[in-house]
Amino acid sequence: MSVRVYIEKNLTPELVEEALPLMRAAHLEVLGRPLAGVNTNFLGGAAKTGIVRLVLARDGDKMVGYAFGLQVETFTNERQLLLSQIYVDPEYRKKGRAPAVQMVQLFKAMADGAGAKLTAVGHGQENIDFYISMGGSPSEIMLDFV
Repeated sequence: MSVRVYIEKNLTPELVEEALPLMRAAHLEVLGRPLAGVNTNFLGGAAKTGIVRLVLARDGDKMVGYAFGLQVETFTNERQLLLSQIYVDPEYRKKGRAPAVQMVQLFKAMADGAGAKLTAVGHGQENIDFYISMGGSPSEIMLDFV
């Protein structure tokens, strides 16, 4: 296994299309229901404004993981890099945590470079425990209204 993890600077429609199977798998795993749709207009608009941050993991040409975040300013004018979603194909998780660890490390480096605080959204105890093992500390409660 030779997985390459890198920052993707060009969020193209083709890249979104390539990532859709992983996005669907992540949604099903985390929420237990199929992904209804993806607002590609939001992704394209967010990419144009420069707030989207995307890190990919590839084994050769095959995308095996992604991490998606947004760089924003809070109400108190603090810069924040919000790591919204991270996902690695289960076959690659079985081989170790390296791709996920490398993706979080790249997000930490991006946050440091931007003078921003890195915050992650944890879904489920396993996900939260992973972020804690990477140096995160739970500090806020997030609620989803369905």
